[in-house]
Amino acid sequence: MMQLWGYFPFFIGASPKNITLKIDYISGKKIRVAFSKPWLADEADVDSYLGELKKALMKEIEAGKRIQV
Repeated sequence: MMQLWGYFPFFIGASPKNITLKIDYISGKKIRVAFSKPWLADEADVDSYLGELKKALMKEIEAGKRIQV
């Protein structure tokens, strides 16, 4: 767990010993990308795949997770 020592102004007046934040970590290898093709054949495929990869990564980050690359 990570201790917060005044990183957020709304914790002013609270004791740092009482504030903890649990951060979940996920391996980048476990993130599934929704992509319709089994391979990348051209630049358009790469662009499409990267767009889907970004969506998958941001979904995990917005859920409060950190991604190990």
